[in-house]
Amino acid sequence: ALGYPEERVWVEHDGVDMGTFAIGLSKEECRDLFGYPKNDLIVGYVGNFHTNGREKGLDDLIRSSKEVLEEFPEVKFYFVGGPMDRVPYYESMISDLKLPRENFKFFDRRPVELVPA
Repeated sequence: ALGYPEERVWVEHDGVDMGTFAIGLSKEECRDLFGYPKNDLIVGYVGNFHTNGREKGLDDLIRSSKEVLEEFPEVKFYFVGGPMDRVPYYESMISDLKLPRENFKFFDRRPVELVPA
């Protein structure tokens, strides 16, 4: 419908249904629900940290956060999904990169019905 040639369009089987995220709660209400600070600028990741022996990208996010934090030191990174046994590895990366540990928070799995919030 937007004029892109069909051969340049790729449809993934596990895409996001954006309707799932139309929950009728404001950002402030969602943050209250989880006890997150109201005014922090948060970069979030929700999903498994590690699956079937493969990283899901948190290591890449942590490495790239160095550039973000150089320009925007107030940014926080919230990673939700577990497994939590991977957190020491990520904390080691944060330390090795000399990043401020307090800017990174790791949370275990949440019930799927809470994911949109």
